[in-house]
Amino acid sequence: MITTIVIIVISAIMDIGFVLIGISYILAIAAAHLSFRNWERWQEIAIDTIKARIFLDKSFLINNFRLTFISIGIMVGLTSVFLIFVYSGIYDLPQNLYVLHFSVFPLAILSLIQVVNSYRWYRLLHMNYKNPGK
Repeated sequence: MITTIVIIVISAIMDIGFVLIGISYILAIAAAHLSFRNWERWQEIAIDTIKARIFLDKSFLINNFRLTFISIGIMVGLTSVFLIFVYSGIYDLPQNLYVLHFSVFPLAILSLIQVVNSYRWYRLLHMNYKNPGK
């Protein structure tokens, strides 16, 4: 009875893993699309204008630094802390959940962060500023 429940729980968790992988692919495609659109727009704008837009929008800089910090924290911080817990025996993770825990979950979060960051760049690069000289 207990083994049946454990098998059902593990299969449900693995199904969640496949859903997260699918979501990660969708988010990665969205981030790639936004990044390509940003690159196209980047080619059309003078570099001084881009610099001015970035440094005049303080909230953009703050959010960009936050997203970068969160990305690094997820990849390095969480993964290393969980590995320390697993190897020290404090946290016992079933063998078949290692892939889900150490790659799929961080991949899904990082894909979401990349979409958010790409969208913020998209908004910044596609702003319409009125030229006061015209």
